[in-house]
Amino acid sequence: MVHDKRRKVLSVLVGALASGAYWAGVRPSGYGCGPSLGLLLGFYWLLLVYYTQPESRFPTRNLYVLLVFVIGFSIGGTQGYGQYNQWIKGMFHYDIANNIFIDISPAVGFLHLFTCGLTWGGFPALLLAWIMYCKNDAIEWVTRVALALGGYFVVQLLLQVFPQLFLPFYNTGIYSDLGGCPDCQRTIDTAGNTWGYFGAFMFLVIYTLLRNKQAMRIILPISLGFAITFGFGGFLHRGNIPGSPLEFLPWWKFWEFTCGFGGGLSVFITFWLVNQAGDIKRNMQCHEHAKPVAHVAGFWIPLFVAVGELGRDRLYQAGKLLFKVYGIDHRDAFQYAGYAFIAVVVLLFLWKLRVQVRDIKLMAGSLDSLFITNPTPVFVGIYVGFYELAYLSWIRAPFTLLTFTIPILTASSVILSLILLQFVKRSPGEGLEAGNTMIKEERHPTPNIAEGRDFPSK
Repeated sequence: MVHDKRRKVLSVLVGALASGAYWAGVRPSGYGCGPSLGLLLGFYWLLLVYYTQPESRFPTRNLYVLLVFVIGFSIGGTQGYGQYNQWIKGMFHYDIANNIFIDISPAVGFLHLFTCGLTWGGFPALLLAWIMYCKNDAIEWVTRVALALGGYFVVQLLLQVFPQLFLPFYNTGIYSDLGGCPDCQRTIDTAGNTWGYFGAFMFLVIYTLLRNKQAMRIILPISLGFAITFGFGGFLHRGNIPGSPLEFLPWWKFWEFTCGFGGGLSVFITFWLVNQAGDIKRNMQCHEHAKPVAHVAGFWIPLFVAVGELGRDRLYQAGKLLFKVYGIDHRDAFQYAGYAFIAVVVLLFLWKLRVQVRDIKLMAGSLDSLFITNPTPVFVGIYVGFYELAYLSWIRAPFTLLTFTIPILTASSVILSLILLQFVKRSPGEGLEAGNTMIKEERHPTPNIAEGRDFPSK
């Protein structure tokens, strides 16, 4: 791909629009939405590597990217932020079920949303920086895990010793009477989660910075990108303050679109920063002799895991929606269908793995089954198939502009991103000669792949 400014801008917009549509429209509800967001962003990152490196095949030798995106956003996705969205509206609930609250400064809500966003994007940024720039032996990974746990538990200790630093209105004594403030237990739990993650993140950032300052090229823009959009975007919630003229609009979903859009923007601006510095090319050269297992672990396993989990959730949500909208209760059946979907995905993965092993052992070390010949339709199929066609909350009656505001926003974003993708993707003849040469080399490798030796030089 020619590295002109127009294509760079369009490629960033594709990622931002796709991420925004995902978060506002069809992400799995509640906790655990990280794996599928990691699938979307990680697959698109690899797609851009494929577009910008004409000699590469897909997935490229920018190894483990999909794995760290899925794991990183899975960690971020375990965080809750529902209370913070109320705080930024100036409402601290004693009992949200009965709408009993007192006033709180919106700045407190902003601080907590900013911190939550920092680690939402920060953990995948850390993992990505490690595989791009850092030494990754067993001792290094053990050290990182120990530091993360240390940072987390240091904050838990501080929360016990100095609770007034983390819990709003602690000095009023409300946390000693959870019967009168049932939401206070939720505040305690959320504080331990948010600030515990912050402690783990900061310990790891400091350690990584001391080891390799180049890692900040990734950590800083992605973590701050999510933090800024979480925090400043949070002020959209003030549109829902009782008595506001536009209170009826889905401000929460507008905020989620902002989080996804801003987060995606930061991820793919970062892509171009590290690509321009030559870091992606160098990383691919470091994995020039990667073994087949690296492709399976770094791409195929996280791909099947994330697709399986997302499909299961879509079926589960479909059952809930059918009951909510039409009163037809088949939730158990849809839940079992979700488990069946996972079973099918597992069988497909085992079949794919069997084909890969057979090709490596019996077909003169052929590596073709490790790669996807035309990855763009695969990305579009996952993106559109799971993220929009399965968005069954479009099925509403009656049709009103209010109930369809978010479907219209997300569908428009998806359509626009797919149009822009046509101006970003690799043209049919681009890099064809280099690609054909590489395929010939891989079909006739010098090393014996069946004996577990490295890939041939590409």
